[in-house]
Parts: sequence; C-alpha cells; structure tokens
Amino acid sequence: MSRFFAIGMVCFALAIGGFLGCSTQTTEHKPVSQHLKKIGLAYIKATEKNNRAPANLKDLLPFLKDEGDPDELLKSPGDGEPFVIFWDVDHRAYAIEAKPLPVLVHEKTGSGGKRWVLRVNRSLHLTNEELQKEPFPPGQKAPS
Repeated sequence: MSRFFAIGMVCFALAIGGFLGCSTQTTEHKPVSQHLKKIGLAYIKATEKNNRAPANLKDLLPFLKDEGDPDELLKSPGDGEPFVIFWDVDHRAYAIEAKPLPVLVHEKTGSGGKRWVLRVNRSLHLTNEELQKEPFPPGQKAPS
C-alpha cells in the first residue's frame, strides 16, 4: 500500500467520522446543518472516487444524489439562498500538510447575524466576525 493511499484513507476515515459525531444543535438549526453535512459527505466521496476534488457542480451531482434531492440540499433552509461552495478544494492535501481544514461551504447571507459554515466535515454557526477568522481555501475569502 502506498504511503499516499494510506494517508488518504486515514483522512477519509477522519472526515467521515466527523459526520457521525454527536450534535448539540437545536431542532431549529438541524436542517441547515444536515444539508451542509450531506454536501460535505458528497464532496468527500467525489474527491476519493475521482482522486481529485470536484471542479464544479457537475462533478458533485452524482454523489449528492446519493444523499437526497440535490435541489433541496443545495439551498439553505436558514436563509433560503443557494449555498456558496468552493470548488477544487482537496481536503487530503490539508491533512498531509497538517493545515486546518478550510471552509468548504457557507450560507450566502445567513440570518440573525450568523451564517452556517462547513469546514469539510464540521458545521459551525458563526457570526460574521467569527467567520472572518476561519481558514479559507487559497484565493477565497470570507464574505463581508
């Protein structure tokens, strides 16, 4: 087994494990978080299967269909807007380089002064100020 393959499998296991953890979210926030987690899981599966991160929605769609209705999943129940997704973000490279996982998906506008964010395998409900401090993929920045 190659070293890269072994590292990739460990990263995949850790990423999937993040989706199975406990949650302390209220019922009100659970739908948004669940949408994000399903998008993240599809993104991870697409990356592993194709040995590269999805470059666009077309690359993600077959894997997203396994998680539910893509039209429903791609729209935040929180703000009613389509989620913002960053393409070509290979989570495996972050693990190999021991970098913090970046924001992969976020709500376009959010509500109540907060936005839901997905950092590959972890959904967070952050204020705009908190979001500014999160790691973003190269060439991307937090919305203002």
